[in-house]
Amino acid sequence: MITTTAEGSGAGLAAGPLCIDCGENPQPARHDGATGTHHRCDPCARIYLRRRELCRRLSDARWTFAAIPDPERCTQCGSAIPVGCYFFRFGTAADGDTCCPACAEDCGWHATLTAAAPVAPVLASAWIGYNEFDGPLFVVFNIPAAQPAVAASAVYLIGGLARGGLQGAIGAGEPGIQDLSVAVSARSAEGAAVETAGAIACWLTKHAARVEIPRGWYRRVRGIVYDEIGSGPARRLVRES
Repeated sequence: MITTTAEGSGAGLAAGPLCIDCGENPQPARHDGATGTHHRCDPCARIYLRRRELCRRLSDARWTFAAIPDPERCTQCGSAIPVGCYFFRFGTAADGDTCCPACAEDCGWHATLTAAAPVAPVLASAWIGYNEFDGPLFVVFNIPAAQPAVAASAVYLIGGLARGGLQGAIGAGEPGIQDLSVAVSARSAEGAAVETAGAIACWLTKHAARVEIPRGWYRRVRGIVYDEIGSGPARRLVRES
């Protein structure tokens, strides 16, 4: 008879199948009823449950996603989040739980929600506007009743804009991300703000059947969308009412 040794587990000879995650420790005879842990060893089960809870919070809880102004630590993995890097903060308190982008990826939130997102627009409407805060011009857009898949896509949008030098922030309401608000720094020049609005409009037309644009920006933004992704998405743009 051939037996398998579980190295480093202190279990000696494996009494049954090995953990489906690490492939080393034997599966324990669980009676705790925790879904998804039955075929995992204790260390891997704890990781699985922690990631599952994080995925739930990113889908259902209130959070913000923004660049960090001060040094922080991810409360999920304990790693340092450098100043200037984007991160998630849960709740409304300044000292609430945090989550680095790596932990968000590891819990499967992005992959699960992106795979579930419909190809066609799923939202009735969205709007783009702008605000001025002490000089800089911010392009602001709001998506009512935002589906979690749209929120996951918005995180990628903000990351892409950041690589181009534009800082942004996302606020997700609760429950189930029922409202999504995003602000993106467009520097101080109106021309740059219109270009930023055009990039956002290209993204919004993938998720909303109707996107309101400020009247003074409408023609220029529509031209950007038309040139970038065609006449079909451009027809979803309307002047601000």
